[in-house]
Amino acid sequence: MKRCHSAPKIISSLILLSLSPQALSIQKSEQLDSIAKSLSAVDLVEHFEVESYYGKTIIAENGKLKFSITGTQKKVNNGRRSELAIDFPFKLEDEVIYSYELFIPNEYQSDIHGRWSLISQWHDQPNPNKGETWANFPGRSPLVALYDKVVNGETIITIVYGDQARAIPINIGTWNSIVYHFRWSNSNSGVLNLKVNNSNFTFKGPNMHNDYQHYLKIGLYRHPDITTNNHVYFRNLKIIKKI
Repeated sequence: MKRCHSAPKIISSLILLSLSPQALSIQKSEQLDSIAKSLSAVDLVEHFEVESYYGKTIIAENGKLKFSITGTQKKVNNGRRSELAIDFPFKLEDEVIYSYELFIPNEYQSDIHGRWSLISQWHDQPNPNKGETWANFPGRSPLVALYDKVVNGETIITIVYGDQARAIPINIGTWNSIVYHFRWSNSNSGVLNLKVNNSNFTFKGPNMHNDYQHYLKIGLYRHPDITTNNHVYFRNLKIIKKI
């Protein structure tokens, strides 16, 4: 899988450079509020940053958020992507539950050549408490990610956890409920209990590259040579830290 190194704090959309800093700040805030409402996640808006083009590749609709991607759209952070980053804080050994509903339309086309295409991922980042920055931070593939691939001509949605990979029962053309219950760790104490609709899966082992919080990205991010037009929808995003 291609490495996907990118900073979580980036500009949220194409904007007019002639606007004042205050106007830009208001515009960005309004966009993030609209996105949060579409996901029913107003309580999480402070953790949001958009890696997409608002109104073009990410569209806030009534009760759902649409992510679109094409083979010709401009790159964001050097990649073909339409993603929302959610930098929710946690510490090593914390238990955090992430949940959302995912809709993959019937017309969705997986890459027949088997090139990578991510739908969700948890990405590492520098630990500012140790003086780390993105300037010399290594690029690494996510240890936990949801992606699609073609098997015998059919789209299969797969979860990767470290060196483990397992197909999961995602239904195309309808909403799917997905719940990720993590114990976050960069050692063998790491755990993911995954619930997909009515099916349950458990993974054990490290789920962090380093000792600093990993951030969730939802949407579409894929190999730059894939040319198909695709879109997916998310709704009802929730993140809860267990006390």
